[in-house]
Amino acid sequence: MRLINFYNNFISEIEKENRNIIYQYNAHGLVYLSIIEKGYKEKNGIKIYNAFKNEIFGLDYFLDRIVRFIYSAANGQDTFKRILILIGPPGSSKSSIVSILKVLLEEYTKNHEIYAPKDCPNRCNPLFLLPRNLKEELKYKYGVNYLESFYLPCPVCQKTLRENPWEEIELVPIQFSRLGNIGISTYAPGDPNSTDDSVLIGNFSIAKLSIYKNDSDPRVWNYTGALQSGNRGIVEFVEIMKSKTEHLNILLTASQDKMIVLKNFGAYNIDTFLISHTNIPEYQNFIQRSDTEAFRDRLFVIKIPYNLSYTSEIKIIKKLVKEINHMDPLVYKVSAYFSILTRIIKSYKKEDLEKIIQIFDEENENINNNSDSADIESIKKEYYEDFKVGMSGISPRTIANILSELSSFDEVSCIDVLKKIYDNFIKFNQNKNVEYNECYSMTEKFLENEITKTVIDALLGYDEIDKEIDLLFRKYYDHLGAYVNKTELKDPVTGKKIDIDETFLSSIDKHLKIVSDYEHRKNVYFRLLSLTSSLLLQNQTLSLKKHLPEFYNALKEYMFKEKIKLFAPSLNFDIPISDESKNIIRMIIDNMKKIGFSEKTAKVVLKYMNDNIIKFS
Repeated sequence: MRLINFYNNFISEIEKENRNIIYQYNAHGLVYLSIIEKGYKEKNGIKIYNAFKNEIFGLDYFLDRIVRFIYSAANGQDTFKRILILIGPPGSSKSSIVSILKVLLEEYTKNHEIYAPKDCPNRCNPLFLLPRNLKEELKYKYGVNYLESFYLPCPVCQKTLRENPWEEIELVPIQFSRLGNIGISTYAPGDPNSTDDSVLIGNFSIAKLSIYKNDSDPRVWNYTGALQSGNRGIVEFVEIMKSKTEHLNILLTASQDKMIVLKNFGAYNIDTFLISHTNIPEYQNFIQRSDTEAFRDRLFVIKIPYNLSYTSEIKIIKKLVKEINHMDPLVYKVSAYFSILTRIIKSYKKEDLEKIIQIFDEENENINNNSDSADIESIKKEYYEDFKVGMSGISPRTIANILSELSSFDEVSCIDVLKKIYDNFIKFNQNKNVEYNECYSMTEKFLENEITKTVIDALLGYDEIDKEIDLLFRKYYDHLGAYVNKTELKDPVTGKKIDIDETFLSSIDKHLKIVSDYEHRKNVYFRLLSLTSSLLLQNQTLSLKKHLPEFYNALKEYMFKEKIKLFAPSLNFDIPISDESKNIIRMIIDNMKKIGFSEKTAKVVLKYMNDNIIKFS
């Protein structure tokens, strides 16, 4: 295709209101198209992009910020002249995000025709080869905002323009390649004493001089620097904060002026999306350097904290860990719970940490029905905007290492993981980190609750549990109403007067974590009365799981402790048991196997329950 045909087609597409053509000839725009091509959905004012699905979990807000930055740059805002830098703790997915963007860009250029001048070592943007007046027309008439009339193509294309009419310049389709360093490149600073500018802008080639015979011929230059290899696409800077000052000056010009300056060949413009990532200590050291003030002004910083969603953390750990041997289903839960606790305890030490976990859990829809929405938004805003929140704690890689090591030898139970957490973070760290001790204690309690729920489901049978809980709730509601209203309570079958079961009410109070006095019970009763009345007016049926999950769980725990008193001896593997008890254990284990336990891990969990939960109930 000749440049004149390209130009006419470019104008035609704009007039058809196809803005994609504008984005295709802008590095940020190409990346933006590669993302939105995969689709997205909106939730709570945030766009959730399919491009990151199954790869990045729990960071939708921050991914949306990245895409909004890319979109603004693609439309010629001043962010077009910034280096995007992702800052966060180790293992927070910074490099993974950049890798995904590279893959998306490479895939997009393989499926769509993107043109560059033939034989151009820089794959220059064809728009840069147009006459000045046409560039001005594109910018001011057609809204190609990122294009400046003074932009120059590379020295090779300038030579071609001097020798040929611009209309006749031949363009060819290009495809980006991560492995081939075509449109996608990576720069990592090396030894400052031995690394020269060639890693960024190439160098003079003696071998090419022997071919072209003239040191003023631009073709004698090796256009193999990171800024040239990544032209039209992404240039990733690894550990940019460790770059020497001379390289930072080159990057400063490349970002602000979109320009490279070559010795003997002058300056020319590039079209690149510059992105970097680093950790917090490196960034803090960098901004304190007196020689980086101008460069800091060219950075657009987006924090990438640790994920704080419990459900998402389970997905992250499952993605990182390849099971060599069986792992029971509570392994991932206890690992994720401890990880999240270590990340929130510093920032929310004065809050109810269990509530904080519920607030951040992306799949916990019940929290909004039972908490002050203003408090929830305030807590989430702090995570989104406060640079310190979510920036400390245990990395997913650390937990993945623990699980991978355990899985290499034998089947893994949640008890094995709890012991390993204790050994790694508590046993040899008693006085160094009081907060981790608290995290461990909470995780131990969490695991006991999860084991309790699992065993009660297996013991009672999944179909009968809800029916029994509904009956218990009816009893609780009736006895609570009689207590609050100071009325007589009658047996619904015989009609005889019965006493209010104070022991029962107190037990449920304990599981609900409320004080067993009149005022607290009165508040609970009128809340239940209001909810049931509202549902009745809406012709809806009360669902404890949906409308009152805390009551559902409290009644379930109560029911379990009552039942377990009858069956506890059956779970003690250290004493002889009857055939009936053996059948009970067999039923429990078989039901646990149905939800992912093995014979061995089910027995380990049951033994732990008998030794640590039942005995102290």
